[in-house]
Amino acid sequence: MESLYILILLLTIANTYSQMQPKPESQISDPPPVLIQHCPVFNSDNISLAFEGEWLIEFFAPWCPACQGFTPIWEQVASYFDQPHKVTKIAKVDVTMEPLISSHFMVTALPTIFHIKNGEVRLCSTMKRSYTAIIQFIREDEWTDTPPVPYYFKPYSPIMSIFAYMIYFAMVTQEHAMRYAQGDPMNLAYLVGGMMTLCVCLGCGIGLFIYFCCGVSKYQQYVPKKIRDSTGQPQKTKVD
Repeated sequence: MESLYILILLLTIANTYSQMQPKPESQISDPPPVLIQHCPVFNSDNISLAFEGEWLIEFFAPWCPACQGFTPIWEQVASYFDQPHKVTKIAKVDVTMEPLISSHFMVTALPTIFHIKNGEVRLCSTMKRSYTAIIQFIREDEWTDTPPVPYYFKPYSPIMSIFAYMIYFAMVTQEHAMRYAQGDPMNLAYLVGGMMTLCVCLGCGIGLFIYFCCGVSKYQQYVPKKIRDSTGQPQKTKVD
């Protein structure tokens, strides 16, 4: 009996000692969720602020299970950076309320996180979705390992603007088509108008694609009028 008592005592001491040991960083659990909302929401009126300073922006949808599970972590990250001496700001965009913004950023999965600093946009596809990893991503400047989005694929570049409006008008046209199929004749005009707008945007998009990717036509080199001869052709100059 005495030996059993000593064995139990030793096991208790060993268990207490193991719990006192610090956990490695990879095993640090995320803090509990907070009730205070620290994360501002971007919309079409204030999205321009995202291109001033440094931001981390999450694109989410209320119906997305992955987004629902990630919300407490994102709020904790926003709480951490919601301090006067912190440079990085945290925000989020509801894709169900702002489909045009999500089209500009070409969001294809949820949740999606972008890092923006001084106008340079980076897709944080390799960043782990934990509180510790996100904080380290900013503090250790790990975002510099990700190349920025090319200028022609930036959210509000001419190409992406046309692409975004094409998707937006396609969504609107689909919505009116569904209403017309349900027996609402008033949506026929919206349907026709949306299709026409979509065709125009598609033509502009193809034209810009050809312009930027396939090269532009060569124009005649401009020659000042004062060095043209009587026939209108450039005068030949002698080279010593």
